[in-house]
Amino acid sequence: MIDSSPSGSVAIGLAQALPLHRCSFALSRSYAMPAFIEVEYLDGLAPGKGASVAIGSNTAAVFKVDDAIRAIEGSCLRCGADLAEGSLQGKILACRGCDWRYDVTVGCVVGIPALRLVIFDVKVVGGQIIIANP
Repeated sequence: MIDSSPSGSVAIGLAQALPLHRCSFALSRSYAMPAFIEVEYLDGLAPGKGASVAIGSNTAAVFKVDDAIRAIEGSCLRCGADLAEGSLQGKILACRGCDWRYDVTVGCVVGIPALRLVIFDVKVVGGQIIIANP
């Protein structure tokens, strides 16, 4: 439907103004996926010992726990010591600087579960340890 107005402009009905075909472009959102960084070979990681690795602007402490590789934030929340140098007994890591204890499987401070370290996603591909850069 077309209407003429006194001002000389032409108004076109909505059904005529819109094309009947689909849009030729797609709206999409891109979500950032973490980039994975190769850090160390599995055979270089001794049971009970940690390795400190740089992950972008972060540092991670990497451990082998029950045949799984775990990577947590590298600095103690209390004293800032390098957690890779701590003492690991099972899944519990004791900071060498202040003796705070962390569960490396979930990153929490033992006895204070609300205090948590960052946990990094880890993959092992062909013996190579690969950690996500958050």
